[in-house]
Amino acid sequence: MNKKRSKKSIIISISVAILLIIILTINILEKPKKEVKDEIEEVNLLKDSSKIDALFAYSGTYIKNSFVIVMNVTSKETIDFTITNGKDFINTTLELDKDNNLINKEKFKEDETATIKLTKIKEGLKIETSTKKEDSIFKKIANTYEISKIKDTGWSGYYEKDGNYIIIDEYDEKTIYLSVKEIDYVIYIEDYDKDKIVLEEAFLNGVEKVTITKTKKGININSNKKGNKYLFAKVSGEYEKKN
Repeated sequence: MNKKRSKKSIIISISVAILLIIILTINILEKPKKEVKDEIEEVNLLKDSSKIDALFAYSGTYIKNSFVIVMNVTSKETIDFTITNGKDFINTTLELDKDNNLINKEKFKEDETATIKLTKIKEGLKIETSTKKEDSIFKKIANTYEISKIKDTGWSGYYEKDGNYIIIDEYDEKTIYLSVKEIDYVIYIEDYDKDKIVLEEAFLNGVEKVTITKTKKGININSNKKGNKYLFAKVSGEYEKKN
């Protein structure tokens, strides 16, 4: 009788041990898969965004150690990129690839072999670069950068009317970039408030005062002049925000 009990106990112990090994093996195999999944989810937050939304999501000022990055949207397809540490300096135009990463399409004067790719991630902005030059600035800037928070007054956007578009990008503290496509007008503005932007431009036909105000749909441009001989009079009216 005692021998039978002992044999039965051994069988139960072996079965429990085998079960524990199976459970541990499953947990070990599943854990790396979960970690890889989390890592994939952190990369490229803008992959499924529209192109214009992606561009405005990149816009802003980023900082890492001694490097400062400033980016503002300049068209429906491009963003102006500047990075400096007070000594080294890069300024170029970047475009979106098929996955909404920002990349250079043209060669850099500083290093014609270099490529650059920017990706919006949870931690901020990730910069990846390649170059054959060991002392290139492009090696120094490859890093992850945090965005600098600003008091946003709600001007940033892509506005459209009758095929013409206006870009307003509040990319830094008290700084706005304004571009009116139809009249090839570009300006950086520092004097404005949350409800109104006022411009005074001297042209051959006189001084034109332009007021830009917010509406429920977007913005309204109003000139104190009438007729096509005045620059902003040609593009006055309400523009609908598209992003």
